[in-house]
Amino acid sequence: FVIMDGTPSDGSRSFYFNAAKAAFRIGENSVIDVIYVDNPAKDRYLPVIDWQDRGLVKTDEDGIIVYGKFKVPEQLSLEPYYIYKFEDDLVNNLALNTVGNRISLDFAPWQVRGEIAYQFGEYKDGIDREAWGGQAYIKRTFKESKFSPSLEFGYAYLSGDDESTTDKNEGWNPVFSKWPWISELYIMGYVMERGEPGYWSNLHLLRTKYDMNLTEKTGLSLAYNYLLADTSPAVATPPFGDGFSRGHIGHVILTHKFNQNVDGHLHLEYFKPGDFYSEDNRDNAIFIRWQLQMKF
Repeated sequence: FVIMDGTPSDGSRSFYFNAAKAAFRIGENSVIDVIYVDNPAKDRYLPVIDWQDRGLVKTDEDGIIVYGKFKVPEQLSLEPYYIYKFEDDLVNNLALNTVGNRISLDFAPWQVRGEIAYQFGEYKDGIDREAWGGQAYIKRTFKESKFSPSLEFGYAYLSGDDESTTDKNEGWNPVFSKWPWISELYIMGYVMERGEPGYWSNLHLLRTKYDMNLTEKTGLSLAYNYLLADTSPAVATPPFGDGFSRGHIGHVILTHKFNQNVDGHLHLEYFKPGDFYSEDNRDNAIFIRWQLQMKF
């Protein structure tokens, strides 16, 4: 939700952070991680074997993360965190603070998990940044049934910028999480809005997901997502309309593990846009990917 990929601009080519982490264990089931992050827009630390000028993230990013993981009792997991992030875009730098907590409760065959976070900070020009984000899911696993299916319902909220307030930006900042956690296809939709893929913000998400194991090595995942905007565009200007419905996304993912070194998947998504986009810019879209992965 807030920490995933430190190099989002190169897609799935790489998936890492330039970081140093210290872990402090306090008790048998509790630990606090303290992390320093330094993610330059173009990597200057690690050796590379091809294009050294490849962009890894839109701006130079530095950050400090304090992340707690506590189990009280064993079935209940609490993960409070604080993240300070500095985005240096050479024009209007942003110093951003994110305070949040993730909660997970396992009482088989049910699982409930949720997260809420508050952001506050300031741009170099004095404009304030203040936003909210959160998500909640409930999952039921039918382990004794054929194919051992599971059914999940969820909701996520990322605040949008109110364009009527000129001294404040209320849009959610995805921090270190510009990855396709909702959709592989729709991450490109944010290029038009935010100038970069995967900048999840201004969003209400309703999701239903059904997973099953067709065999011991073959899995199938079906999901339906309904996406809405928290705030609509102030002026309907193509490609944007004047509504709140971003649209509907369905996905089908078939996975198979051939052996301990080789696995693969077939991934299909279908997107039907809503009135958040102008009428002339509501073409349906299809995403298809097949992948064969070898691990050594």
